[in-house]
Amino acid sequence: IMIRAGVHEKNLRAALLRSGNRMIFLFHRVLPADAGNDLSPGGMVVSRDTFCRFLDWVPRQFDTPAPDHFLSTWPEPAERPTALITFDDGWLDVVDNALPEMSKRKLPGICFVTPRFIDNGGIFWPERLIHHLTHTEGSIFRSVTGGQPPSPGDADRVEELLTEWKGRSS
Repeated sequence: IMIRAGVHEKNLRAALLRSGNRMIFLFHRVLPADAGNDLSPGGMVVSRDTFCRFLDWVPRQFDTPAPDHFLSTWPEPAERPTALITFDDGWLDVVDNALPEMSKRKLPGICFVTPRFIDNGGIFWPERLIHHLTHTEGSIFRSVTGGQPPSPGDADRVEELLTEWKGRSS
């Protein structure tokens, strides 16, 4: 997971020095390996197995204080490398897959929940865009975007389109 995220040992040490010996690890989705990505962009999904390996690695490298302690001492530099595990968006799979594994290991974290989609079945704009990218008839897609629709398996092209649409005004 760390290599995929671009954080090698040397980069990690440099980042820790710049950040006062503090590291915040951000996740969005934790899904079983056979679940697919459920329309989420690939970079937002980590398998439960990979997440478990990450959880086994973290305490060997970092202190993992309770979030309130981590944040109450911010931005003062920490004596030892210190980490905080966070989750964005509040997907149910965080409760189903990440929380049990963190509880087993007694590792704390924070989940930022987006209440707008609780109980209404809504999904975030990247997932909606991917749904449309993969389900819109080609001529309609071309009229809106000026390009060809990507195939569902073309993760690089889907990521390019997401990046392009992030820069558009609403």
